Amino acid sequence: MATAVPNRLELIQLPPPDSASSVSYTGAKLTLNFQDIALRAVLQQIADIAGLNLVTSDEVQGSITLRLKDVPWDQALDLVLQTKGLDKRVKAGVLLVAPADELAARELLILESRKQMAELAPLRRELLQVNYAKAADLAKLFQSVTGFEGATDERGSVAVDDRTNNIIAYQTGERLEELRRIVAQLDIPVRQVMIEARIVEANVDYDKSLGVRWGGRLTRGSGGVGGIAKPQADGAEPPQHPPSSPFVDLGSLAGTSGLGIAYITDNLLLDLELTAMEKTGNGEIVSQPKVVTSDKETARILKGTEIPYQESTSQGATSVSFKEASLSLEVTP
Repeated sequence: MATAVPNRLELIQLPPPDSASSVSYTGAKLTLNFQDIALRAVLQQIADIAGLNLVTSDEVQGSITLRLKDVPWDQALDLVLQTKGLDKRVKAGVLLVAPADELAARELLILESRKQMAELAPLRRELLQVNYAKAADLAKLFQSVTGFEGATDERGSVAVDDRTNNIIAYQTGERLEELRRIVAQLDIPVRQVMIEARIVEANVDYDKSLGVRWGGRLTRGSGGVGGIAKPQADGAEPPQHPPSSPFVDLGSLAGTSGLGIAYITDNLLLDLELTAMEKTGNGEIVSQPKVVTSDKETARILKGTEIPYQESTSQGATSVSFKEASLSLEVTP
């Protein structure tokens, strides 16, 4: 960058690739080649290419010389602003350009004004019904995310009625609206998941004599052939598009010359294998526990017994205590 002080003439050069900023520019590319052109004229041309309206501060003045070729418009704008010590704000299709300290002072003034309005705004009381979520969790979340522009925490309150699972809010109108949005977005029914387990006692060589495992393959298109995959080590992958036909279909698939043997989905394959295991004497199913839990909530499946044992006290008396001996599974859907 070169600067001529008397005429405020400045020359912009792009930095070498290895020293370029990590900012990613995505604007349409443009080419600019001007000498001693008014700064506002350059900004207006960039705004026209970007499709933005332009508003400039009275402090935006002077001239500039630049030569840019095939540069994204947002990068060209940043280069011009950095050269002149300016900054920008883009809102609702309007590009505002002013000195950086002027923009910072203006935003601080707006922040202080909103803070004063929040501290003087009247308070209203409202009862919000919570149907699915825990009211205490929503109230805690509301208090953590709405530190409203630095407003004091002494004004207003949020209480929870555990008996009816309702939120009682005494807040300003703007905070009440924010609380309504949080409740509307988060107070939704959570999906329920049923988890089913098989607790099995089996011989150590059970996996070597399981029997037949079915595989499947489905090929679409004219002349496609359905086939039988060879047995796989640990369960065949289910077909991608199983039909709504009976469990065993010995007929041909429509529109193909292949032979449809069987489609096994969900837990049918597991049930068949365990039934075969019991019939061949390789093991037995101890239990089939089921538990229903909410999505992303850990469920615990416990199967076992309590073993009694005797304990002696220091006075010589004996008592019977129990020790839990169980198999525990924790699953998070």
